[in-house]
Amino acid sequence: MLSNNDKTLADGSGGPANRRYPLTMRLDARTSLYCHEYLHKKYAPNRFVLTPLAEDDEIAKEFKKMGDIHEAKVIERLKSTGLDYLIVDQDKAVEDREIVTAMALLDASKEIIFGATIGEVCEEVLAKTLGAQCKGDSHRASRPDVLIKTGEVDGRPLWSPVDIKSHKAFNAENKSNQVEISTFSSDGTVDKIVITGRLEENDAMQLAHYSEHLGRIGVRDNSQRAGIIGSEGTFIAWMDLNQTLFGRGKGAQSAIARYHQQFAEAQQIIERSLVRAKDSTAPAPAIPMNIVGTHGCPECTFRMICLKEMEDFDNGSGHVTLLANVTPIERAKHFPEIHSIKELRDAHGLSDFGVRAQTRARVWLSGEPELLDSLTPLDLPQFDIEVDIDLENSMEALQERDTADLVGKDRVYLYGIGIHDRTIDKDWKSAKFESICNFDDTDDAESDVLLRTWQRLQEIFAEAKSAKKSIGIFHYSPHEKTWWQKFARQHAGEQGVPSETEVDLFMANCFVDLLKFTRRISFPIMSYSIKKLAPLAKFEWKVSDPGGALSLLKYKEAIDQSVTEVERKMARDWLISYNLDDVRATMAVRNYLHGLPLGQ
Repeated sequence: MLSNNDKTLADGSGGPANRRYPLTMRLDARTSLYCHEYLHKKYAPNRFVLTPLAEDDEIAKEFKKMGDIHEAKVIERLKSTGLDYLIVDQDKAVEDREIVTAMALLDASKEIIFGATIGEVCEEVLAKTLGAQCKGDSHRASRPDVLIKTGEVDGRPLWSPVDIKSHKAFNAENKSNQVEISTFSSDGTVDKIVITGRLEENDAMQLAHYSEHLGRIGVRDNSQRAGIIGSEGTFIAWMDLNQTLFGRGKGAQSAIARYHQQFAEAQQIIERSLVRAKDSTAPAPAIPMNIVGTHGCPECTFRMICLKEMEDFDNGSGHVTLLANVTPIERAKHFPEIHSIKELRDAHGLSDFGVRAQTRARVWLSGEPELLDSLTPLDLPQFDIEVDIDLENSMEALQERDTADLVGKDRVYLYGIGIHDRTIDKDWKSAKFESICNFDDTDDAESDVLLRTWQRLQEIFAEAKSAKKSIGIFHYSPHEKTWWQKFARQHAGEQGVPSETEVDLFMANCFVDLLKFTRRISFPIMSYSIKKLAPLAKFEWKVSDPGGALSLLKYKEAIDQSVTEVERKMARDWLISYNLDDVRATMAVRNYLHGLPLGQ
């Protein structure tokens, strides 16, 4: 994206920066992360009908608001360490912010800079003092959340970038890298420990951008040291980006190497897009592909436009990334010459992944579900007593958006249970439903919900066994199991709370993850979300716009003491209705699966 002080328009017209087009365009820290088609549409907008643009929805606004609150708390904590800091006033004009940043970067008495703004003006000020040591960087604009002084040379300070994130600072499960943890005490002293772990790749790419920029303007040492302050908010996770590896085996790249590759690719896409903006005959530098996760389609302003283009691709055949599990990376790896779903259906000599994707292509075009492995029957179990369960946690929206960001504490506040006795009536719609909830938004409230649900499940199980009836408890995804294990672990020893062994044994005997069975089938839909599958089973939610995104907002309203009790109750009623329909949806999908003609 263009920096604030680069006024080149997307069509190449206007602004003094146009004289330097295209090599002097300054791009921001997320450039290497952006989808190539996003860059294409951004810099050649006159080649598209860019309606309807998707505006930030309420959940996106809520995440931003929560992220801002988290960032403010972290900054206050850093300010309280006693270290000498400077805050660049974001209400000032860009040039003024850059001048203040430059002076702070040269001030050895400063130890922390908040809100640094680095661009052409900043570099010009630095060059007057640093001379040739400040080479300048006409390709980058940088606005790191925090700069930490990490050394000095010849009496001038050296800086490392630190970003504040709403997710965990690093991935502790990664054992191939090391992270240095720094905690600041109130007197400004620093404690450090080194443990295994790795920064998230998206974070590393942004930090690499800042680090490279700092190096080119002469205010960084020879290392590529950078850090993240995550949702924990109490420490900085540091890594050397030259030593941080992504990928496996011989194909693994350092964060810096991967950043350079992705940044160069983005620059090329932008340059070709700007050419296309001026010349309608120029070839398109990218085509739309379905991308999930942070900075992917769910967050993109062009998502509805691109979805229509993907659906219309190859005269309506569709683009292969519309198929479940067929990501752009997997497509490039297994069938790089194929973009059309129809071409994939008719292809030969495919890998095992390609053969499964070919089944998905066939199903997409025929509309008839098929087993991905036709030699293995589905064998979805049935029981006399079938119980369906579904929990609601306060950060459910994060699961649906496939993002790591987590602002605040994630708590279970509601459990829905459906009980169907098939020995009385085979129709699942005869099931009985109940809710267990607590909206106090505390750890004790979560424990209350889980303990009462656990006790209720034990009762249902005991009643079934007493009546000599078989019983199975269905859920959708491993999400439920994870919460039960966490409950047993965090509340170990409390009255009535089962041990981890008890939880694991009960789940092994009774729980059935319906998602494992749906994933063995190819459906003519883009994902295995229960919200996508339920319509195939002719099931609809009673509430409008059902989903984790809206449930987060409803939960906030349900616990908001600044609104009336009537408003809180309306939000609670919405959540209970939504949750029980989630339970009904799993029942409907299971019934639908049993009725599919899958050649068994």
